[in-house]
Amino acid sequence: MDCQNRAAIALVQWKTETQTAVTLLYVAVTASASYEALEYTTWSTHCSLAATLRKVSGGVLAKLESQVSYRNKLEEMEAKLRIYGLKGATAEEQTTVELLAETAALMRMASLKEEKSNMQTALTAVGFASEGAAAISSYLMTIGSLAHSTQTYCLSDTGKTRDGKTKLSAAGCRHAQAADYSSGPGPEHGEVGNDGFTKVTGKPDGPNTGQSDKCGLFTHASSPESTGGIYITSASSTPSFGYGMLKIKTADQSMGLQLSDIKGKNETEDHKFWASCHEAVKTAQLMETQTEVTVDAAPLAVLAESTEMQSILTVNGAAEKHNQPEERAADLNNAK
Repeated sequence: MDCQNRAAIALVQWKTETQTAVTLLYVAVTASASYEALEYTTWSTHCSLAATLRKVSGGVLAKLESQVSYRNKLEEMEAKLRIYGLKGATAEEQTTVELLAETAALMRMASLKEEKSNMQTALTAVGFASEGAAAISSYLMTIGSLAHSTQTYCLSDTGKTRDGKTKLSAAGCRHAQAADYSSGPGPEHGEVGNDGFTKVTGKPDGPNTGQSDKCGLFTHASSPESTGGIYITSASSTPSFGYGMLKIKTADQSMGLQLSDIKGKNETEDHKFWASCHEAVKTAQLMETQTEVTVDAAPLAVLAESTEMQSILTVNGAAEKHNQPEERAADLNNAK
C-alpha cells in the first residue's frame, strides 16, 4: 500500500510540475512572439529632420557674414567720401559729399542695430536646432545599437530584409562634425514650413510594420524584474524617445509627434520644445541676407535714394528756412 501511495503522490507531483512548466513556456513564447524592428519610414524621416536642423548653423552664419560685410562696406564708403571732401572736392561738391558721408554713417548705424538683433535670433536658432538634432540622433543611434546577434536588430531597412543601422548616418543620424558649423545655405524653405517641419507628418498608433521577431524594444511584461532588459509594465507607461519623437504605447505599437503642424502647440513639454525650435529656426530663416556692395560710383545712387538721405535733407532744409523739419522746406529732388 505504501508503494502505491508513493506512486500516486509522485504522479500528482509530476503532473503539477509538468503543467507549471508548460504554463511558463507558454507565457515565454507569447511574450516574445512578435518583437518588431522599427519601420524605416518612421526613423529615416526623423533622421532627415536631424540633418535639416544641422544645417541651421551654417545658414545663419552666412547671413551674419553678409550683414557684417555690408556694414564694413558702408564704413569704407563713408571714410572715402570724407577723405575726398577734405582732399579733392571742389567748393560746389563739398555739401554733396558731406551729405553722402552722413548718409553712409546713418545707414551703417542702422545696419549695426539690426545686426545685434540678428545675433540673438541666430544664437536662439542654433541652440534649439543643435539640441533637437542631438535628441533625434542620440535616440535612434541608441536603438540602432541594440542587437542580440547578427539576426536580431531594432531598425528595419528600406526593404524590411535586414538591419537598417548601416543607413543611419546617410539618413542624417550621426555625430556632429566641424564642417557642420561652416558657412552654408541653411535649410530649404520646403523643409521648414510656416506651421512646422514639413517632412515629419507624425505616426498614429498602430503596428510598426517592421520585421517581426527582431527586436524586443516594444514589448510589455508584467514582471520586468524577472529578466533583464527594457520593458513596459503597463498601458499607462509610455516611454518617450527623442523629446517625444517616438513613444511606445502598447506591445509592438508606437506613435510620433506631428511636427508638420507644431506651431503654437503647448500640450506637453515635448510639444513646447519642438514648437519653440520651429519658431526659432523659421525666424532665422527669414533673416535678410545683404547683397554684396562694391565701393565705387554705383552705391552713391543708393545713398542718394535712401530714407537716411531723405531725413538729412529734410532737417537741413528746415534749418536753412527756419521751419520745422516736417514742413520739408528744402527741395529734396533738386538737392539730390
